[in-house]
Amino acid sequence: MRARVLITLSRALSTLGQADRARACRQEALILHEQQGPAAEDIGQPAVSRVG
Repeated sequence: MRARVLITLSRALSTLGQADRARACRQEALILHEQQGPAAEDIGQPAVSRVG
């Protein structure tokens, strides 16, 4: 989840012309993704189940 937020943030920063900050966010997202392995949504499962 955090990796996806970082990717979204990197896109926003890139749009604002802040390429260095955007690159740092993408790199952190990649590190998180590698540490966590495939996310639930990567294998077709919902990341969060809603109750109620």
